[in-house]
Amino acid sequence: MKFVKDTVPWSSAIGLRINTLGTARVEATEEWYKIGGDELVARDGYYDLRITAELWETYYYDQLALMTVDHPVGTDIFVDERFVIPPAKLAITTVETPHKIAQAVDDNGNDVTDILSTLDEKYFDNFGRGRYQGVTRDHYVEIDLGNNAPDSGPLWLIAKGWMHPTDSSINVAISQERKCARRP
Repeated sequence: MKFVKDTVPWSSAIGLRINTLGTARVEATEEWYKIGGDELVARDGYYDLRITAELWETYYYDQLALMTVDHPVGTDIFVDERFVIPPAKLAITTVETPHKIAQAVDDNGNDVTDILSTLDEKYFDNFGRGRYQGVTRDHYVEIDLGNNAPDSGPLWLIAKGWMHPTDSSINVAISQERKCARRP
């Protein structure tokens, strides 16, 4: 058994509070997640897929399904797994096999190319913990795509990572803290 994703489910749970936006409307009725062919393999002729909902909100499912996507050799497929309001369009994007980045530097000037250019379950995590779960300091990573980056057509930056999300209680606390800080 291997941990594969931390984002199932990820769209708006019923009652999810989003900072000052209030309660998120349930607009996304479908969610798509990529599980690579090397991440889900049959064991004794069966697929063992376990899904948990780790946030405190309530989730309702009508259907869970797996879909196999065949794509040409030399390409890979991706789906937009973000939680955004309004929901992202659900589509499968086929791209040429991704190229590694040439260089990556964090906001402290550290070269983090090795951490970000290899899928090895070693994650970039130098931001520190903030006051609330899922919140850290402002930060950035500057990425050099190198000389072999395409100069025409769409250009996709594809990343795989892990995050510790906030929840409704934390989102409300953050919005109340900001309101209190603005009072004279």
